[in-house]
Amino acid sequence: MAYINSIEYYLPNKSLSNEELSTLFPEWNVERIMSKVGISKRYVTDKNEFASDLAIEAANKLFEKNNIKKNNIDFLIYCTQ
Repeated sequence: MAYINSIEYYLPNKSLSNEELSTLFPEWNVERIMSKVGISKRYVTDKNEFASDLAIEAANKLFEKNNIKKNNIDFLIYCTQ
């Protein structure tokens, strides 16, 4: 029998706000961006940071937060969006 015991995530430190985005694309103001995408800030990785790096950080966070020993893990599900 398998079940999901814990879920964790990790977000990069760098973010991009709608205000910053509208300076890159002046034809889109902050309100228009918000009405189209429904978010005010998105997290972005550095040039040398990859999805696998975020996954490792999330896994370490999961192990620490839930006091899980890595040797007790049968498998992990890695999901990106």
